[in-house]
Amino acid sequence: MRIAHWTVTTAAGTGRDAFARALAANASALRRDDFSRAGLDTWIGRVEAVEALQLPAALQALNARVTRLAWLALQ
Repeated sequence: MRIAHWTVTTAAGTGRDAFARALAANASALRRDDFSRAGLDTWIGRVEAVEALQLPAALQALNARVTRLAWLALQ
């Protein structure tokens, strides 16, 4: 199998260039948990672009953070 195209979507960056810059800068994408209401003293890797992402109309019935993250990764 030949892989012709690939991308990466992580808390460290969306897209290959952004991710490469984060790696080159030795930047951690972890931050204190500001997402959960569990009250745990923990760190998370949050993909910022997910909040603002609008799914296509055909996927609106599946609108959830995990669906938006998957859609973003496929772009």
